[in-house]
Amino acid sequence: MVSAIAFGVSVWHRIEKNKRIEASVAQANQLGAANAEFRQRLGVIRSTKTPSMKDFYFQCLAMERLNVAGFPKTILHLGRSRSASSPRGCSG
Repeated sequence: MVSAIAFGVSVWHRIEKNKRIEASVAQANQLGAANAEFRQRLGVIRSTKTPSMKDFYFQCLAMERLNVAGFPKTILHLGRSRSASSPRGCSG
């Protein structure tokens, strides 16, 4: 009887572990697709020439708009832990 209960508990733990793994894989797949789109759009913005400060400023604005376009926070806010007062430019 005790061995049947122990077996049931171990099977339950295995099922729960598999559910967590499947959820993690699904989330990684979702972030991978969003990351690819984000990087492609960021590359287009960054590839434009910025010969003047005004052009650089507009490039920064375009990157900020991309930043709030609905991409996952794990992709968008990397490096946001630095002090807001430190001069970083628009690309972080």
